[in-house]
Amino acid sequence: MRCAVLIPEWHVEEIFLSAFARSMGSYQEPSGTLYVAAMLEKAGHEVLFADGALLTNEEIVARIAPGRPRWVGMYVCAVLWPSAQRLLTALRAALPDAVLAIGGPWAATMPRESLEACPALDQVFTGEGEEASVEALAALEAGIEPRQVRGLVFRDRDGTLVDTGWRDMIEDLDALPFPARHLLGEDIQRCALPPGGYRARPVAHLIASRGCTNRCIYCFHMERKRGIRYRSAASIVDEVETCVFQFGFREVRFLDDNFTGDRERVFEICDLLEARRLTIPWYVSSRVDTVDFEMLTRMKRAGCWAILYGIETGVQKNLNAIGKHVTLEQIRSAVAMTRKAGIEMFLPFMFGIPGETYEEGLQTIDFAIELDPYYANFNTLTPFPGTWLWDHGDRLGRMSRDPARMNFQAAAFVPNTMTEAQIVDLRRIAFRRFYSRPRFMVRWLRGATNRHVIGALIRGIPSFATLWLRPDAFWNAPEQPAGDP
Repeated sequence: MRCAVLIPEWHVEEIFLSAFARSMGSYQEPSGTLYVAAMLEKAGHEVLFADGALLTNEEIVARIAPGRPRWVGMYVCAVLWPSAQRLLTALRAALPDAVLAIGGPWAATMPRESLEACPALDQVFTGEGEEASVEALAALEAGIEPRQVRGLVFRDRDGTLVDTGWRDMIEDLDALPFPARHLLGEDIQRCALPPGGYRARPVAHLIASRGCTNRCIYCFHMERKRGIRYRSAASIVDEVETCVFQFGFREVRFLDDNFTGDRERVFEICDLLEARRLTIPWYVSSRVDTVDFEMLTRMKRAGCWAILYGIETGVQKNLNAIGKHVTLEQIRSAVAMTRKAGIEMFLPFMFGIPGETYEEGLQTIDFAIELDPYYANFNTLTPFPGTWLWDHGDRLGRMSRDPARMNFQAAAFVPNTMTEAQIVDLRRIAFRRFYSRPRFMVRWLRGATNRHVIGALIRGIPSFATLWLRPDAFWNAPEQPAGDP
């Protein structure tokens, strides 16, 4: 059967502040969507692909509709939902007989709401989509409703919404085919991270595990977050090898919530990378309570050049409030070990934590400067659907449930202890203080040893100027304030 997988149109201004968007733009490989495409191909289906990071919704329809796919699946996160509705409506007009489906974080948490809001939509996948999509297409080929496909909410022939119930997570991740990267074609050469976030391009995105053991209030809290499912080291390194030799990728970004959650597996991955002479740079995300100096030095020797630790705040009370389950001393210790191992650090922070005050926000800025990472980001705490904050935030502050504000930039949640203006002001102060330090500038200039880093510096000049010349640069939200209907 001919089918299609796609991502709706989106623009960098919807993710980053418009004043800085041009210097932050990049194209990142949509690994999750390509996993679904690979499973459909493995099942014998012909798959069409379109990515709204590079195409408008009109261009997506023009690319997909002539192929007359019988089923179309679309990835949707919160910020993409408004665009997804427009694309679904356009696809329904162009493909009146096709089954239109969505998956992704928004779909998993808002299935009935999505079907009710968008008459063009037929199916919503509420769990991992690889196996469920194959089963849904099998039902379509057989001419029956997908009532036996777990993890699906769909509109039956009478228009009634049917929920097929919970679908267990995929335990054997090694059994999944590698993402269908061949569908990217020449766009592989565009794959990168925002400037400063890579050492060589194109950059491949690999998923070496799924899930997390922690339950932070701003992160997905459904059953899938209760543990980590690991791929084997051999499977991971096989995929790295495929990325390098088959597709020409020159760096790898591991998307795991916590790459270092299994210490023994980290050493196995490093051993295999070296044994196969895969000397490309790689970058991971981790938690400060799961690393040690021996592990970090081994990762560095095997090519790891950067680690992202979600620090979030420099106040212990606020670390406790978000359910981080780490201490300031653990953070300091991990940062010191990572620096000693020679690995660069990307440290995100957030403002607007329940109970946080403006003065505590200033302490977080001081903490970021004390830690002195390679790169720091200062976001707003965002109440995504499916998180503890989404369910309970109304009693702790003012919330907006507008998907357009769910981008870590707009203050979609404002705690009772702060104002939206104070959150915006903290972000402005944080970026100015952190990135205007002579120590930071000298380090980046000294580190400009290849064309990618030099390019990042050049592209960052307009953003640096904007920090000081545009006091309004951090106001970049829809007119609707947090808390308004």
